[in-house]
Amino acid sequence: MEEGTCDELCARLATWGGQAMDSGATLLEAANACGLVARAVSSPTDSLRAMVSGKLVACCVFLEAYVAVVNDPETGEEVEQDVGAHSVLVVGGDLFSPNYVVFDPWGSRGGHAAYWTGHDATLASPTCWVELAPRMSSLQGAA
Repeated sequence: MEEGTCDELCARLATWGGQAMDSGATLLEAANACGLVARAVSSPTDSLRAMVSGKLVACCVFLEAYVAVVNDPETGEEVEQDVGAHSVLVVGGDLFSPNYVVFDPWGSRGGHAAYWTGHDATLASPTCWVELAPRMSSLQGAA
C-alpha cells in the first residue's frame, strides 16, 4: 500500500467537507479513489473480528453529537468542546465487552488515541460505521 494513502484520503475528504458525511457515501467514494476498499458495517465489532483474524482494517465512525475533551494548554485543565458532527477511527479494541481503541483527530496536537467502552460509543451518537481496508493488489505491489 502506498505510504501517502492516508494523507490522500484526508485531503480528498477535506475538499469535500461540505457534503453530507453522515451517510458515509463520501467516504466510500473517496476511499475507492485512493485505492482502499470501504464497506458499511453494522458496528465496529465486525472490524474487530477482522483485526483478530489478521486483516488490515480500521473502522471509521460517523458521530452526530460529539463532545471532545481537550486539555487547555495554558491551564492544563480538561475542557469539553461541543464539536457536533465528527468522525473517529476505531483501530483496535476487544470483543469481550466490546471496548474500542479510537483515534480522534480533534484537538490542537493533531489528535489522540482514547479508550472507549461500548457505552461511550453509543453516547457519541454514531450515524454509520464504515470499514476501511487496503485493496489486495496494493498490498501485493508493496511486497
